[in-house]
Amino acid sequence: MPEPLRRAIHQLVSEGVQNCQEVLRYTEPDQAHTWKRMTLCRATDAADTMNMVALLIAAYCERTGMAADTLQSYLQVGQQELRSAGPQEDPQKLFTEACLHGLRARLCEDVDSLDSYLPPQVAAMARRVAEALEVPEPAAT
Repeated sequence: MPEPLRRAIHQLVSEGVQNCQEVLRYTEPDQAHTWKRMTLCRATDAADTMNMVALLIAAYCERTGMAADTLQSYLQVGQQELRSAGPQEDPQKLFTEACLHGLRARLCEDVDSLDSYLPPQVAAMARRVAEALEVPEPAAT
């Protein structure tokens, strides 16, 4: 690794670590009034700083001829997109999650377990999916 790149990475990582230490500091009891705001702010500051580290390394790799697909793979772009979305109530995501849980519950024959570990909205949808997948008994003749 070239020395200027190494120095820049050390500086940025040190800054990221300081932000992580601040996250820990704001978990202390004497910080009760600001813990939510400050832990989230410092955690995202740390994430942003580490993202700069990754992009700095990526820029160097790109400049020195690394293949684009290899670079994208190393950057784990798909995971970054998931992280950046944050908590959300996307109906399509909830429906997909409910379908998967409903299918699993039906296959395991444990539909009642859905209520014990899922949010109520997802559990209700998963239960409907599981019920729709139930194999009807043949009629007695």
